[in-house]
Amino acid sequence: MFYSVSWHGFLVAVIIAVGLYYSVLLTVLYRYDIMKILREGLPKKDKKVPHPVTGDKAAREPVLFAGVNDLLEELKTLFENAAAKQYHPEELLQALRSTLKNYRQLKDTPFQEAAGKHIMQSAESLCNITLDEDDVKRLW
Repeated sequence: MFYSVSWHGFLVAVIIAVGLYYSVLLTVLYRYDIMKILREGLPKKDKKVPHPVTGDKAAREPVLFAGVNDLLEELKTLFENAAAKQYHPEELLQALRSTLKNYRQLKDTPFQEAAGKHIMQSAESLCNITLDEDDVKRLW
């Protein structure tokens, strides 16, 4: 019955049928996106989109992530030593200043605020020393 159809002809027909199927499917599913691209053109790649979590400066400088990680490790060690030796508030502030001077690249980034909150919480919980936001801002 189908002896006159060759394998080559069969494969060509299947490829055409599958191509038509997927083109109709994609057109139906993505018609709004296709219309938007046809009206506005392709999006330009030179647009800078700020990082959704860390802000624009941090998105341009991924090195900051490694710096934050190092800072948190150093602060953990500092607070453990301060708790063991029962530092006075001025001693703790001086130790924090000397630690933070190595991380000036984090100043004026969203990481500065996060690190400040971490410092206030750690000082309160580990050393029983209450620091306010002004104390922490002066450390940088």
